[in-house]
Amino acid sequence: MKACKAACGHRRSVVSIRIVQLGSARAPDEGLRIGTVRRPPRGVPKDEFAKRNYYDVWLPLLSPSVVSQAASLSPSGWAALLYLVGPSTVVGNLVMFTLIGRYPAVSRLGVQMYLIPVMSVVGGVLILGESLDAFVLVGGALMLLAVAVAMRIRH
Repeated sequence: MKACKAACGHRRSVVSIRIVQLGSARAPDEGLRIGTVRRPPRGVPKDEFAKRNYYDVWLPLLSPSVVSQAASLSPSGWAALLYLVGPSTVVGNLVMFTLIGRYPAVSRLGVQMYLIPVMSVVGGVLILGESLDAFVLVGGALMLLAVAVAMRIRH
């Protein structure tokens, strides 16, 4: 450790983890509170989670229920998961970047990739009934504006 500290200036740091109940009082020197509950508290606006000492960041994939659900996935569930990871993500990106490398004209279409999150949100609202808040609307508007500006600059 001394060699690393002398060579690169790093010092050893300690991270402590405590498990607390939602809404419990914060410790005086408590840092970021990570929520690992599967579902956020119902009827509580998102901007109230930190104010009510629930959590600052929500990471439901760390919840114990996700691990147990993964363990109990059916073969068709695993097939769906593998499809999402494989063809949809890995192969899709591999094909896209291969085309961009071989045909420089394809890179002009890359700016339209920024429309994917906007379309995903629209699909979530229309198909899954998800709700929209001001931050999502402003973010979507900024993405659309950025794509419009980038397309205009290129022509």
